[in-house]
Amino acid sequence: MTLQWLKLVNFRSWADRRFAFSPKQTIVVGSNATGKTNILEAIWFLAWLRSFRAKKLNQLISWRQSQAQLQAGVKTQLGEQQLGISLSRQNSGLVKKTYLINGQLQPRRTFLKQFQAVIFRPEDIRLVAGSPGRRRQYFDQLLAGLDWQYARAWRRYQRALRQRNKLLEQWRWRKQAGPLDYWDQILATAGRLLQEKRRQLAEFIDSYWQLKAPAWLREFQITYQSQPISLEALRRRCQRDLERGHTGLGPQRDDFLFGHRQFPRQEGNLAYWASRGQQRLAILGLKLAMAAYLRRETGWQPLILLDDAFSELDADFRRKLQQMVWRGQLVWTATQEPSRPFWQRKIKTGGGI
Repeated sequence: MTLQWLKLVNFRSWADRRFAFSPKQTIVVGSNATGKTNILEAIWFLAWLRSFRAKKLNQLISWRQSQAQLQAGVKTQLGEQQLGISLSRQNSGLVKKTYLINGQLQPRRTFLKQFQAVIFRPEDIRLVAGSPGRRRQYFDQLLAGLDWQYARAWRRYQRALRQRNKLLEQWRWRKQAGPLDYWDQILATAGRLLQEKRRQLAEFIDSYWQLKAPAWLREFQITYQSQPISLEALRRRCQRDLERGHTGLGPQRDDFLFGHRQFPRQEGNLAYWASRGQQRLAILGLKLAMAAYLRRETGWQPLILLDDAFSELDADFRRKLQQMVWRGQLVWTATQEPSRPFWQRKIKTGGGI
């Protein structure tokens, strides 16, 4: 799969601009606030139909404009296709989304399967050092975007969890719980699927690092920590949940831990002892593993997006990063060109290509 070109109209800072990409490596160079990351955001939106930084879709449409358009030419094993997304402001304040493939309207589920991308951003270091909720969200979004069964189970689980917690909070002051079997059954069924899919993904990443990644990545490991959910387990802890007013068992309490193989899994958490450079390398390794996972699940080579990947890396880490030769297509952003060119095409956001 190759991104050949991208056209943005009223998307973020780009009023009307077309970009061409190399099938191998393209670097996007420019000073800060010149729209480099906006290009990557548009590519990411075409792949996952969501932004990696905007909280509301309105933020993607240029100021004082009513509509934004994203168009892209993609070459796959099935031939060349033109993808298009239209974002239109509505009087209600919401944004209407329209998806096109070769000029024909398509449902969201069909469009979502046309293009895949993986992105590395400086903020991703928080996946290692940040909260468990951030890690759960990252992996949930990935799995839900690929597996409709996971997406449906996640929605059912979240609805049931909200209802169960609401009842627990209401009954908490009476110190006596009412019937919870209906919600417990949904939580147990959907929760088991979520935990199993998460565990399989963590095992894939860990296996990839150990067996297929560059040697300097094999020192890292990832562990999915969970307490298996079941109807019996929920019933056993019902009184404890009543006292606390919320459900204390299930996928919403689980975590993914990044560690180092020379330490026991419980003691090697990179969040506590690793340098920022090591944490960044672990995240880069995660992105490579995610690309391999996408390739296995879809049969397509995803596009790799690297946003300001050289910042905060010393010379040794930069060398390791440049040695990670990806077989597919890469798009980089940088404020300055690296001393040794390794790209086939350059896009300059400060003026011209």
